[in-house]
Amino acid sequence: MKKNNLCLVIPFVGNYENIQNLLYEITKMSVYPKEIVIVNSSLIDLNLQESINNQLKTKDIEIKILNKPNLFPGAARNIGILNTDCELIAFLDTLTIPSKDWLKNGLNLLEKDKNIQIVFGTTFYLALNKKEKIIRASTFGEKKHITLPGTILKKEILLKCGMFLENVRAGEDADWILRTKLNQIESQINLNNLEYKGLLGLEYISVIKKWYRNYSNSSNLPYMNSHLRYYYVGLILIIILVSYNWNSVVAQWKIDSNVYIPHITKISISFIIATYIVIRGIILPIKKNVNKFYLFPLNFLKISILSGFIDLSKIFAFFKKIKIKNKKQS
Repeated sequence: MKKNNLCLVIPFVGNYENIQNLLYEITKMSVYPKEIVIVNSSLIDLNLQESINNQLKTKDIEIKILNKPNLFPGAARNIGILNTDCELIAFLDTLTIPSKDWLKNGLNLLEKDKNIQIVFGTTFYLALNKKEKIIRASTFGEKKHITLPGTILKKEILLKCGMFLENVRAGEDADWILRTKLNQIESQINLNNLEYKGLLGLEYISVIKKWYRNYSNSSNLPYMNSHLRYYYVGLILIIILVSYNWNSVVAQWKIDSNVYIPHITKISISFIIATYIVIRGIILPIKKNVNKFYLFPLNFLKISILSGFIDLSKIFAFFKKIKIKNKKQS
């Protein structure tokens, strides 16, 4: 394959070991980018190990490190894009591991069809121990997800669908992907996936905090509207079933009535909980390619409990945003 004119943009903040490991994985790929731009949002300047620098030089990869503290991911990506003359842009995150042929396969898809403007990346989420597998089953599952990391695009399409949102901590990637679809940008999906190692070593409380943070920062974005409706409807149904149950509406709390059902509130709550467990602990994980045999005899309960806390954190995040918005308007 002829030498590509591609820049790989990597936002970085946090653990230096992660960026060193990622660059090492890049040097093992079958095809290399022409240029790598690392946008460092840490408060300390990033200096790569000499061994990594030497490996990049051996592969004829130009490396740029832009130290820009306190940037959100979207702003970091925009700076990376603006600091390259390459015609093609690709994205990775420091917790992703590219496969050997990820870039080669993506470039082949762009080469085969000149109408294709974007090759979306796909990511598989790694989990090694019991806790990590419960977290994965409660969130991403074992299917490959379309993600901005791993995506390759022609730089010119940014003139049509715009750059990334710069003032949000999370959700800017999903917002941008939605805009490409609204603008009917021709695309393909790269099934030669990345692996994400961000679940490794994660604690349950960290997952709940992360989802709360992400939804607090992205709940106002357009792509979240369907999620908002989902939680509003779910909350309303629970209130209706519990507060306006059968006995209060139909039997008017007359114990001797033929239509009076003892313990209707307990039955209603039990039904809601059982339905939630079936959906969140069994149906959704199976849809996300979690092996059904893994769910039994008890893992589906653990998944349901963690999912319940995650969903509650999302609801609190949404209503917090509404409260803040109402205060600003009043």
